[in-house]
Amino acid sequence: MARTVSDSTPHTIGRSTPAVEGAAKVAAEARYLEDLQASGMLYGKICRSPLPHARILDVDTSRAERLPGVVAVITARDMPDIKFSFVPEFADKTPLCAPGRTVRYAGDEVAAVAAIDEATAEEAARLVEVSYDPLEPVLDVEAALSPDSPAVHDGGNLAYEVHKAEGDLDAAFAGCDLVLEEEFETARQSHAVMEARGCIARYGAAGELTVWHQTQAPHTLRAEIARTLGIPERRVRVIQPETGGGFGSRLVMNVMVPIAAVLSRKAGGRAVRIVNTRDEEFRCAGARYSYRFKLRLGCTRDGVIRAKSLEVLGDNGAYNDKGISTVNFITMTFFSSYHQHHPATSVDARLVYTNKPPGGAFRGFGHAEKTFAFESLLDTMAERLDIDPVEIRLKNLHRPCERACVERATAVMRPGKGSPKRTAGTTRTGIGMAVLSETGAGLRYYRQNSTEAIVRVDRDGTVGIIATIADTGTGTRTVMAQIAAEELGVSVDRVRIFHNDTDVIPFDLGTWASRTTFVCGNAVAAAAADARRRLAEVAAGMLRAVPETLAFGNERVAATVEPGGDVSFDEVVREAYDRRGLLIIGKGAFVDEEATRFVTNDYAAAAPVIAACCHVAEVRVDIETGAVELLRYLAVHDVGKAINPLGIQGQIEGGLTQGLGFALYEDLVVDGGQVLNPNFVDYRLPTFRTMPRSLESEFLEGDPSDGPYGAKGIGELPFGPAAPAIANAIYNAVGVRPRTLPMTPERVWRELKERG
Repeated sequence: MARTVSDSTPHTIGRSTPAVEGAAKVAAEARYLEDLQASGMLYGKICRSPLPHARILDVDTSRAERLPGVVAVITARDMPDIKFSFVPEFADKTPLCAPGRTVRYAGDEVAAVAAIDEATAEEAARLVEVSYDPLEPVLDVEAALSPDSPAVHDGGNLAYEVHKAEGDLDAAFAGCDLVLEEEFETARQSHAVMEARGCIARYGAAGELTVWHQTQAPHTLRAEIARTLGIPERRVRVIQPETGGGFGSRLVMNVMVPIAAVLSRKAGGRAVRIVNTRDEEFRCAGARYSYRFKLRLGCTRDGVIRAKSLEVLGDNGAYNDKGISTVNFITMTFFSSYHQHHPATSVDARLVYTNKPPGGAFRGFGHAEKTFAFESLLDTMAERLDIDPVEIRLKNLHRPCERACVERATAVMRPGKGSPKRTAGTTRTGIGMAVLSETGAGLRYYRQNSTEAIVRVDRDGTVGIIATIADTGTGTRTVMAQIAAEELGVSVDRVRIFHNDTDVIPFDLGTWASRTTFVCGNAVAAAAADARRRLAEVAAGMLRAVPETLAFGNERVAATVEPGGDVSFDEVVREAYDRRGLLIIGKGAFVDEEATRFVTNDYAAAAPVIAACCHVAEVRVDIETGAVELLRYLAVHDVGKAINPLGIQGQIEGGLTQGLGFALYEDLVVDGGQVLNPNFVDYRLPTFRTMPRSLESEFLEGDPSDGPYGAKGIGELPFGPAAPAIANAIYNAVGVRPRTLPMTPERVWRELKERG
């Protein structure tokens, strides 16, 4: 039955909608950074240290400067002596390392060149002569904390620490019927984005700096550039081109940006482009922090958790990036996880400098790593108590959305008690589950979680959105188009979204922590509703109706009470522009007032809304080789409201794939301070053949959310449960507990042999 214009049923919300930019990408019309050209543009290259730890004695650029085609060469002497870090009070890195100072990882930036073509720039970078005095590298986090360890930085090797406790932990553990303690370790994981990191910087004649960069946070990047170069923010403009993947890798400024800016200034304002090679991307662009956890859980004989403690040792790499925020996030979420019975809880976390490439923000942000340890030990606890692993979770989970996901996953694909199941030959099958919940709306961590949007309806009926939607392939542009189309009762095809330009878009913190759908979506919905109100005032005169009684839908505006009647959306727009001289421009905002009052590390207070999921994995393990095969995988996600089911499915499958890599394959190996596998040949990633034979995803709707139409963001959520779900399935299959990621065949085989 056809839907009438007065029908309140959503006409775009909840419908699978292809990506609005999909056709342009498939047709190779989307313009990425390397597609951009500027008149007289130069090509930049960075001269990097080959040593993980050394003092620079001298930097000689004379041979590079004499090379034909070289326009500019810079060293630390050409740059402001300003240290940078995402958290300014922990700043510890200058963009270029100066003579007399120290390089701290193999890849550290020493000098840079700009030339008329890429080949000349590469040759010039090789001609920069640097004299080093090698120092002993610091490569192990525990050894780094010993009193006789060499110092990575003058202040020592402890980059950051946090200690927090609630309740009488000793008494709580003493009163438990079962106490378990285990150590776990996670690996460095590369973002492995399709598009390597790069930038274009150009100084204008009046001293304004324009930067094109694949960023997840245009306004934050603008502030970081200004701070590093010592110039006012008003003189910096950031433009985000089409971006080939993010996952956190584009969240913090890479020092290539201020380097390119200074090269441009020295080259008389000519644009300078720097793009990482794939080798540089693996070595120097940041990766997931690796952690060592010592987890202790105590419970009563009926499975109620009464005490939990966590010791964290994180490898910060050579410089501060997002490690401090990640460690705080681990702490916050540990206190909020499985908290139904308010167990005594403590965290002692240390972040340690080493002479390895710096870490960076990555999907899951520490929560996923901690969840691998917690969900693994929880299954061991269930087995020791002879309690169903589903039951022990339901006893201790305190959020309704978490419990709903567990109950639905259990109904579809039930993990349970029992010995490993035998199949033909040398293989065993097992099933395991894991639960994860985290924010679905960003965090109030920075005491700001708000944004604004503008929706304009042009004379031809086109709907334009001006908002900070730093889409890195996540589908958020499509979601925003659906929201605006729903509010105005028109098709998504009408909607156009303007690319991010800090001279145009309102302020926003950027795309991270699953916040865009919630924060920007609410602002776009408010702006579109404001535009609809303005159109309703025009349409009311045409239909002799009260504006509040009009319904928008099916490209028409209808009076829902007498005398009735309807007009097309385009007729109303023409009436506004051509007969009344009006412009239809709607403004809207989302203001998270609680963020301004946020002064605690309570995760429940930090997150405007919590989203949850439960994953179940079925595996087959070959006990002779340790090889793990994924037979079936179920992902149940609480989404509040599925605005675009097709996009959510893509997020879940993409996040899960990345989680499978974290669980079974990916390990950026650093030996002697050198990355040994900086390419797609030696760095293992999941492939089509390694995906589960059967992959199912289900969405649960209806848990309360203040997001647009009740939606929650789930960008980060699908990654985290994969490793513990698979680890628990391996344990169920063969009776050995994987404690180190990735769970390679060799590691599984060794566990089997060691435990008989």
